[in-house]
Amino acid sequence: MKKISFRDLHVKDAEWLIEINDREIREHLLNFAKLCNKKFSIEDEKEWIRKKLREKTSKNIIILYNGEPAGIGEIRFKERYAEIGLWIRKKFWGKGLCKEIVRKLINIAKEKGFYKVCLDVDEENIRARRCYESVGFEYSAFEEREIKYSNRWRNNLKMEYVFDFKRVKRKKHAKIEIKRSRDVNKAFEIHKNCGSINFKFYNPSKQEIEALKGEMYFAYYEGKEVGFMSLIERAHEIEIEWLAVHRDYQNRGIGSAMVEHALYLAKKKNKDFVVAKTSSKNERALRFYRGLGFQKYGFIANAYSWGDTQVILKRKL
Repeated sequence: MKKISFRDLHVKDAEWLIEINDREIREHLLNFAKLCNKKFSIEDEKEWIRKKLREKTSKNIIILYNGEPAGIGEIRFKERYAEIGLWIRKKFWGKGLCKEIVRKLINIAKEKGFYKVCLDVDEENIRARRCYESVGFEYSAFEEREIKYSNRWRNNLKMEYVFDFKRVKRKKHAKIEIKRSRDVNKAFEIHKNCGSINFKFYNPSKQEIEALKGEMYFAYYEGKEVGFMSLIERAHEIEIEWLAVHRDYQNRGIGSAMVEHALYLAKKKNKDFVVAKTSSKNERALRFYRGLGFQKYGFIANAYSWGDTQVILKRKL
């Protein structure tokens, strides 16, 4: 029966870490693919280990299989999320150790209070992709021709694991009402005062609001229009084409109330899903929809004029 355990990185691990020179091991490790012409010595590995032991922004762990070092995982601590990377010694392939070390790294991130864990994976590394998918990672972005290795360009897929958010059940607020109307001027005023992260990349225009195809709904708070959304109805779903809340009225349940109204209409019309789309850089929107029960369904690379990825989210009814 296999026995799996973990320990911290030691300088003595340099003796087996030089196995990263093996072509099969490093072939799909994007960071090392950049150094494909360099061979690492034991002294190189010892210096790398000493450097990592001094760092406070990352942590390296060793996975042991029946007491023997079987692989290494690293977690790097960013401002609001964590990044991970790992590799398993070739003699231990096929023993399920990838899942074990990934779960361990996820738990470290959770204990430190991060809300998501990110990683990069070679598009052609099917074995690693299946491992990450089985643990719960979702695709979040795509970088074409990111790495050139063995005279051939490789594509990089970005994946992330987002911790579940417990949905806060808000009491029905008598001050919030949702009404259908198509007032482009009022919608634009709310839109340009919502403080969207997208405004860092482009200037909002009234033409964008006029071009919306869906039915427009306004949220009223104490009789004042403070939010709006546009809904597109399709055969099996309703898409939230646009949603904005005036910055002075955010964090009062107004955005949630509008999404709840979209869910109500979708159920009333016997739809299967409600769909939302947002930029992969808009972490606030991603957390908002995840907190309302939406799950990532797919993404579109370079969907925006500033080159960012669009994330597609769905909530099944």
